Amino acid sequence: MNTVRILIAIVASIASFQGFGADDLNWGKLETALENEPEDLSTPGMFRSALESRLPGAGSNTNMLVEMAVQTTYPFVAMAGISVLSQTSPELAFRISLNRLWSSTNNGSVVLLLPYLECLTNRIAPDAFESALSAVVLLEPRDVRIAIVAIRQLQVGQLAGWLISDLRPPSSATAEALVIDRLEDDRKLLTSHQLLGLQAKLQYIKSYPGIPRAIYLLHTDGFSVPLVSSVEAMAEDITVDITLKEMVFKKYSKKLSGLLDVDRMKISGKERERIKRWLDRYSQ
Repeated sequence: MNTVRILIAIVASIASFQGFGADDLNWGKLETALENEPEDLSTPGMFRSALESRLPGAGSNTNMLVEMAVQTTYPFVAMAGISVLSQTSPELAFRISLNRLWSSTNNGSVVLLLPYLECLTNRIAPDAFESALSAVVLLEPRDVRIAIVAIRQLQVGQLAGWLISDLRPPSSATAEALVIDRLEDDRKLLTSHQLLGLQAKLQYIKSYPGIPRAIYLLHTDGFSVPLVSSVEAMAEDITVDITLKEMVFKKYSKKLSGLLDVDRMKISGKERERIKRWLDRYSQ
């Protein structure tokens, strides 16, 4: 039985719990109680203590903790669930957290995502790591900034192993580009075999528009692509985060000086002025 079916079965079994009445499973009441908890809920231990005082036995009930951790309406219930689950079932907490962060739009406070980010540092078996990552990266992340932070919590060796594996299933080019970006920043931690694989993957993403093209430009010398047209296309692409765009212009402004016609780009007037400022600032 695969992981997705396991999770579905766990959540479905909530309705048959014994020892928790319908009123006990009122997430709204539990949310209010946790939100107004006088103690500092900054550690899994404090969350577990606060939870146990209201639902005795919940701290060791994996099914209950999963149901709490996947809540989207009640953030304190969710934080309590994932914090305690990380102690009792690290691999399951890792899987849930990775999925939560990959699909998050961060409409609320980033503080609410911290327990999920912390779960990504859990030490789990390599095959479990590859399975969990492969399950989420089939889709584009809903918020690239959150995905970048999430990937940077992951163990470098396992991440490199996943990227260069010939056995893993396909993934989105954006996901692979974000992994490449992380590994390029930590090259000193990679083996010679992993470095060769990383270089091959970097060449692979150069033909993809959007974020992959921006990350390729960040980590190459620019001689293997038509630099002016590549940077122009990247600047016009609305799917590329402004921070990534600035990083590319910071790297190439001196080479682009006098060659890039910003006024002909298909971008807004505001973006045009921003790019001109970058070119002026970084070409000095």
